[in-house]
Amino acid sequence: MNRPDRPLPPEVIAILRQGDRQGAIELLREQGGMDEDSAREAVDDYLENNPPVRLRGASIVAQNRRNGLIWFIFIVLMAGVYLLIAG
Repeated sequence: MNRPDRPLPPEVIAILRQGDRQGAIELLREQGGMDEDSAREAVDDYLENNPPVRLRGASIVAQNRRNGLIWFIFIVLMAGVYLLIAG
């Protein structure tokens, strides 16, 4: 097995963070001079020890949109109540 005991190159890790496992394997084969099985094992070992982290910002954006929608509905309802009472 030709797998090195050093960490994956930063370029390979960047490709993995984009979700392109096969592209990371191909780049590791080119840069590391590895055969396909060794590169695949190195990538799989990395993914097993460093599971992908869900981006926190995406959930915050969704939460802000939901909160904005709730406020919009509340304001529209209050305007309707006001018009019923004042009218």
